[in-house]
Amino acid sequence: MLAVDKNSVMKVLILALFLNALFGCASSQDKAVQQEMDREQIQRAIKKIEIECRDQYPINVAGAFLKRKQCQEMRIQSLPLPQH
Repeated sequence: MLAVDKNSVMKVLILALFLNALFGCASSQDKAVQQEMDREQIQRAIKKIEIECRDQYPINVAGAFLKRKQCQEMRIQSLPLPQH
């Protein structure tokens, strides 16, 4: 029969719990970093849309402001959301 002392079992359990907590935190940090990258990507896409709509409807076009807003809203609503 295998002889196991309580101290060894406790050390293994504590190590297992520690590693589980450590890797759990790392994955939540990775998730936070990914969310920040997604947010920045969306902001860049919105800025690009604003520029494209501004170029499409210059200020000298009648109703340019309203047309720009409509253009932006339509394109922003059609943006694909990040998938994870």
